[in-house]
Amino acid sequence: MSKPISVFNDLFLRLTLQFGARTSLSRFWKNCVGGMIAICISGFIHFLLLELLSARRDLQFLLLFTGLPLLISLAWAFYLLTVASISRLHDINLSGWWLLLHLVPAAGSPIVFFMLLLIPGTRGKNDFGSEPEFF
Repeated sequence: MSKPISVFNDLFLRLTLQFGARTSLSRFWKNCVGGMIAICISGFIHFLLLELLSARRDLQFLLLFTGLPLLISLAWAFYLLTVASISRLHDINLSGWWLLLHLVPAAGSPIVFFMLLLIPGTRGKNDFGSEPEFF
């Protein structure tokens, strides 16, 4: 398998099939960067299409051909980042329900950020499976 396809498979496709699995810290960072790149590319394509099609002055047409693809790609990126976050929480032996801390105003997101990006994973087997291979 070629290198770009292998990276895409590791970053996006294989992760979605392992919803309850554990994700190492390095793999989580790579998934976050990949998700952010996908969001930036979809936003760029959205604004490029919007600029190219703006001469039509038809709002429904513009929303259908620029807004809908952007919405779909952002929903897909949100799903992938949520799955990666849950898998990362499993690596530090916490339930995925801890992501709901994001809903707590002001304090919730920094706490989750700290847990996901700075706490090392559990060595060996934990409640959510065996230790992930280094990626």
